[in-house]
Amino acid sequence: MVTNATSEPQGSLFRPHFSSADHYVAACEYHWRHGRDEWPPATRAELVALHRAHPDRARRHLPRPHDLEMMGLPRTFGRPVEPLPESWRERFIVTLAGDDDFRAAVAALLRGAA
Repeated sequence: MVTNATSEPQGSLFRPHFSSADHYVAACEYHWRHGRDEWPPATRAELVALHRAHPDRARRHLPRPHDLEMMGLPRTFGRPVEPLPESWRERFIVTLAGDDDFRAAVAALLRGAA
């Protein structure tokens, strides 16, 4: 059984207090291993940590885009990225092939995003 500083176990009427976002994610993983649902994230840090560790599971707890903005996150946070249409892909590849500086800048951005 996972408990917290106030010794409230999962399943009680009150949400446990987690000392950190990592502790929250660890508690979620514990509950999944034992066939139980996790507590929804209560803070921005918990939402971000859950999304980084388990994006598919975190998706069901995503607030509305407006609420994400109020939390300082992009409106599209946690949502699947739409693939580029084929015509845009072709333009992008042609642009990368023809401009070494642009290609280096895109590679640097992609490395930073990963």
